[in-house]
Amino acid sequence: MKKKKNAFGQMNKFFSDMTSHLPGFATFEKVLGEFLEHKDFAIWVFVRVILPIIIFHAVLNICVFERFRLSPTIFGVAIFFYAAFMIDLDSFFNERAPSKYATRLQRVIVLLFAPIIIYYMLSEKIKPLHMPYKYFHRTNSMLIFSAFLFVVGLLVFFTWWDALFFALLGALGYATHLVTDRIIVIK
Repeated sequence: MKKKKNAFGQMNKFFSDMTSHLPGFATFEKVLGEFLEHKDFAIWVFVRVILPIIIFHAVLNICVFERFRLSPTIFGVAIFFYAAFMIDLDSFFNERAPSKYATRLQRVIVLLFAPIIIYYMLSEKIKPLHMPYKYFHRTNSMLIFSAFLFVVGLLVFFTWWDALFFALLGALGYATHLVTDRIIVIK
C-alpha cells in the first residue's frame, strides 16, 4: 500500500513538473480524473461494440473485397480512443477570456485540429480564441468531426468502405464521451 502511494506521488510530481507551464486548470489530478471518468465506458464500448465491428469489417474485406488490410483497423482503433478523450480539450478555450471571439470557420478548425492549435496557443505563437462553452461537447461537433474523418479516410485509404469504417470508429469514440457526460442519453 505504501509503495502505491509513493509511486502515485512520484508520478504526480513528474506530471506536475511536466505540466507546470500549462494553465492552472490543467493539473495532473484534473487530467487523471477526466481520464478515469471516461476510461471504463470507453473500454466497455471497445470490447462490446468496436471489436465486433472490426471482425465484421475484416470478414467483409476478405469475403467480398478479397483483400485484407490491417491499416484501417489500427488507425480506426487509434481514432476511437483519440475521439473518446479529445473532447475535453475544449477546456483550453476559455469562454470568459478576454480574447478574440472565434468565427464559425475558426471553431471548426479548432475542433478538427485541437492538439495543434493548443500547442501554438501555449507556445504563444497564436492568440487564444474565445469559444462557446463546451463547444466540443455537442452532437453537431460530433457530426462535423465524423465527416472530416470520412474525408481523411478517403485520402488515406482510397476506398469508401475503409473511409466509412474509419469515420464510424471515430464517431463511436466521440459518442462514447458524449454518453458518459450525459449529452447523449441512452434509455
